[in-house]
Amino acid sequence: MNRDEFIEAWFINLEKALYLSNEARRYGLLSLEEELANLENDKPDILKIGLRLALDGTDYDMIAKILSNIVNREKDEYLYLLKMTKKETVLMIQ
Repeated sequence: MNRDEFIEAWFINLEKALYLSNEARRYGLLSLEEELANLENDKPDILKIGLRLALDGTDYDMIAKILSNIVNREKDEYLYLLKMTKKETVLMIQ
């Protein structure tokens, strides 16, 4: 991933984070079930994994550990940063 792709993906993630956090705040965490179904059509992603864990009632600390393990395996600097922001998105919403 190059710098321009990272910036574009980061802004997309930021928009998703704001939307998902507003939905969770307004209608509750379980309202994100439909949004998760829309995300299921995309390729596997740390955001989907984290949201699925949160919706299933997994403890905050366990979600943080699982997502940290996924993030720490990333070798590409830009993908690492993107995954880190997605991890923080999930933890913010949860």
